[in-house]
Amino acid sequence: MNKIFIIIIIYIITTSNVMAQNNFIDDTFRSSGKVNVVVAVLSIIFAGIAFFLFRQEKRISKLEKELENQKKNQA
Repeated sequence: MNKIFIIIIIYIITTSNVMAQNNFIDDTFRSSGKVNVVVAVLSIIFAGIAFFLFRQEKRISKLEKELENQKKNQA
């Protein structure tokens, strides 16, 4: 239990130090307005993946129902 507690404390300390640093790339993206473009592109990609997975789930459900109906008809 002590080892886990120490690891968690070290993790919190190191991540807080990393997050507190100002990064040149962050400042450049924010000043030029490119952060909005990055967020938009990531949102489009996420929406595309979500739409694809939703469609696949519907197709799989349809095939499962057809397979179940075939099994009932054969029995």
